[in-house]
Amino acid sequence: MSKARELVELLEKYSEAYYQGNALISDESFDALEDELRRIDPSNPYFNKNRETAKGYGTKHPHIYQFVGSIEKIHSVEESSLLSIASKALPVNLSAKLDGTSMVVYYENGKLVHALTRGDGNYGLDVTQHYEAIISKYNLAIPTNFTGAIRGEVVFSNANWLKFKEIHPEAKMARNSGTGLINQKTVQPEASLLDYVAYDVLASSIAFKDVFQFLEEMGFTVAPNVYIYHEVEERELEVLFKKWSDIYPLDGIVIRVDSLAPSEKGLYFLTKRQEAFKFQAETKACRVTGITWGLGRTGKLVPVIQIEPTELSGAVVTNVTGHNAQTIYRLSIGVGSIITVRRSGEVIPYLDEVLTPTEPQLPTTCPHCNEPLSWTSTMVDLVCNNENCSGQQYKKMENYILTMCKDIKGIGEAFIEGFITYFNATDVKGLLTSINNYAGEEITTLGAANNKIAREVISVLANKTQNPADFLQALGIKFLGTSFASELSASVHTKQLFEALYSKDERLAREVVLKILPNRYALADSIVSNLPLISAILEVIYSNGQSFNFNENSSPAVAYKRYYAVTGSVSKPRKEFEAELLEKGWVMTDTISKAEILINNDTTSNSSKNLKARQAGKPILSEQQFREMYL
Repeated sequence: MSKARELVELLEKYSEAYYQGNALISDESFDALEDELRRIDPSNPYFNKNRETAKGYGTKHPHIYQFVGSIEKIHSVEESSLLSIASKALPVNLSAKLDGTSMVVYYENGKLVHALTRGDGNYGLDVTQHYEAIISKYNLAIPTNFTGAIRGEVVFSNANWLKFKEIHPEAKMARNSGTGLINQKTVQPEASLLDYVAYDVLASSIAFKDVFQFLEEMGFTVAPNVYIYHEVEERELEVLFKKWSDIYPLDGIVIRVDSLAPSEKGLYFLTKRQEAFKFQAETKACRVTGITWGLGRTGKLVPVIQIEPTELSGAVVTNVTGHNAQTIYRLSIGVGSIITVRRSGEVIPYLDEVLTPTEPQLPTTCPHCNEPLSWTSTMVDLVCNNENCSGQQYKKMENYILTMCKDIKGIGEAFIEGFITYFNATDVKGLLTSINNYAGEEITTLGAANNKIAREVISVLANKTQNPADFLQALGIKFLGTSFASELSASVHTKQLFEALYSKDERLAREVVLKILPNRYALADSIVSNLPLISAILEVIYSNGQSFNFNENSSPAVAYKRYYAVTGSVSKPRKEFEAELLEKGWVMTDTISKAEILINNDTTSNSSKNLKARQAGKPILSEQQFREMYL
C-alpha cells in the first residue's frame, strides 16, 4: 500500500469518527496527517470529498441559520489583521479557544428545540438529552421572546477532569472523553461533570450590544474573555493563555470584532471578523523506524523512539522520547507505527499521539550486562536489578561528575567517556580512588582543550572540602534530588547523618533523615538501600583527607551556599537584595541550571528565564513567597 493511500484511509477513519461526535485524535494530529498527505500528494481526490461520511448514525438536523465552520488559524501577531486595529473607538475581543466539542443549541420562543454537534457544518447530530443533563446545574433564564441559536463548547474544566479521572483512571484525553460521553445513546452520570461554555450567538430575536454579556444574562457560563483597546504583543496573549489554561483546556485564543445586523426574518445576526491564534507549536505525522533503550543510573530502561527525519519548527528531528516501557507497551509503538510528534520553539520534541499502532518489541535482557529485566511494582518501567551492571555504574559516574562539576563549562558526553576511560574506572569509588592517586601527568588522550577541562574536574573531585548538598545529589539515589539534598545538608543534624552513612548504621540513618524531613519514608528507604554504595564512596573521601564543610555554629540556613536566580524588579535595589540574601547563605547566579530557585514577581510570564526554569523543573517563586519559605 502506498503511503498516500495509507494516509487517506487513516484520515477517512478519523474523519468519520469526528463527525459522529467521537473524535479519536486531536485537531493538531488530524491537521498533521492532512499536511503530510498534502505534501506528498497535493492533488489527491481526498481533498475534494465531503467529509460527512457518517451515514445513518443517530438523528441529524440541519444547522438552519448558517454554516457552522472553524476559524482561520494564525501563528503570530504579525499575521493578525485584527490586533493592529484595536483602539478606544474599536475594541477587539480576546477569548479562550476551548479544546472541547462544539455544540449549537436552538431555541424558539424561549423553549429548547434541539442541541446539535457541529457535524460537517451543514448537519449536526442531535444530542439534546446530553445538553439538558449538562445544563441542569445552571440557572438558565432564557427570555420567552428569544428565538435563535447559541454556540458553545462542551468541555471538562480542569478541576472536573481530575474528578473524572478518579472514576476512570484509564482516561487519557479530556477532549476525547467528553466527546465520548455526549456520543452515548443514554446520558451517563459523569455527564454532570461537563460544562457547556457559550461563546457565540448565531441568530437572535433580541438585539444586544455585547455577545458575552447577553449570554451571561441568560445564565450561561461564557468563555473567559477580555476587550482590548490597544495593539497587542504576543507576550500579552501568552499571559492570558496561561491564566485561562488554569481553568479549562485550551488550544488557542480567539481574536474577534463583532457587529450586529438585523435581517428580513426579524432576527439579528452577528457579523464577525475572527481569527484563531495558535501558539507556535508544530505537529507532524511521521513513521517509527526503531526504538533504542538507554539505561539510567537507577537501572530503569528509557526508550527513545527513532523516526524518519522530520523537520519541526526549523529543526530536523530523528529521535523522540518514549517516556517509559509502559508507554511503549500500552500505546503499541513499534517499527512502522505512525505517530504525531510536537515541537515548540527550542523545546525537545515529544510524542503527541499514536495513529497506527503496531506490535511493540520490548527488551527482555539488559543491553549492558545481559541480565533478565523485570517490571517495577507500578508496572511502569522495565528495570535491571543487577547492582554490578556496568551500564548503571557508568551512569552513576556520569551523574557524579556532572553534579559535582556543574560550574565547569565544556563537559559533554564525549568528554565524560574519555575521562572515565582514561582512569579505567568501573564505579564511583574506583573513579575517586584513581583521581586521588593522580600524579598530575598530561592526559594526552583527551586533547589539549579537554585536558584543561579534565584538570578542573580533577581539582573539584579531589578538593579537600566538599559541599554536602552537591555530594548527596551527585550520588544519583532515587528521590534524592536538589531540594531534598539541600534540606538534608542545611540541618544541624547533617554531620550526624554523614556519620550514620559512613558507618552503614541503617537505623540511625533512617532516623536522622526522618528527623530532618518528616514523613519522607520513601526517601529514607532509598537512602538506606544504598548505604553500601554511599559508605564505599565516603571511605575513599575520608581516607584521603577530604571532608565536608559542616558548620555546626551557623544557623541551618547558612551551613552551605544555595544558589538562586532572579529576574525582574524586587523590593530594594538589586545590590542590597543580593547582599541581604548572601548573609543568609544564598548566592545569586545567572545560570538557571545552577540555580535552585528562580525569583520572579511575575511567576506566570513566559520570559526566557521562566521558560528555562520550567524546562529544568526549577521552582519559580515571587519575592514574598521566597521570603516566607526560606528567610
